[in-house]
Amino acid sequence: MRIWPYNFHRFTQRYSLGGCDYPSKSVQAKWCKAPYRRFMDQMVDEPIERFSIMDLDLCGVFSQKNADSVENLFRSRVVEPSGLLFITHQKGRDVRGGALFDTLHGYLKECRFLDFDSIPHIDEDGYETYVARYVLIPLYYMCKAYEYGYTLKLVRLIEYRDFGADAGNAVNMLQYFFRWEDADYVTTADTRLRLWLEAVMGERYEYINWVD
Repeated sequence: MRIWPYNFHRFTQRYSLGGCDYPSKSVQAKWCKAPYRRFMDQMVDEPIERFSIMDLDLCGVFSQKNADSVENLFRSRVVEPSGLLFITHQKGRDVRGGALFDTLHGYLKECRFLDFDSIPHIDEDGYETYVARYVLIPLYYMCKAYEYGYTLKLVRLIEYRDFGADAGNAVNMLQYFFRWEDADYVTTADTRLRLWLEAVMGERYEYINWVD
């Protein structure tokens, strides 16, 4: 197993089809010292491999940084022509000073792939957080992936919470299951995207609640 002993966001910036580079030129960083350095050297020295299955347990609430990390993988095209993507976010509310709605609304309002005003409940008071969790977040990932040539379909959404003696008052988690395909391999990519976006806006996807 190859290990990147640094944060995921920087990995997505440094891992490309041209090769993998070090996070920085620092010689004082923790990743640059034993025992981490040998893992980092292995990542940089060995050939690039494209991903067909990505399980991204981001844990935190949706944010611009987390979203950029996912987007970078498709932008760099370090993924196979088809595959499975699992993204896990906290269901918790936006952090103080966060930009959850600014990020989602700011991008999707200008997105050429959908009509933002047609999203159900988008302007209704009290629905803002609900719509963000179950509709806008998957729409964001789907549209961003399509910008870089991939169709992304939301197959399933599981809501769960960790139980056990060490879990304490664990927050609810949302795990999004996507399937992607390279649009160059699909003659009906535009039609597929439209249908899949409509399905998400209508919440016509499999939803499993493991909390109640």
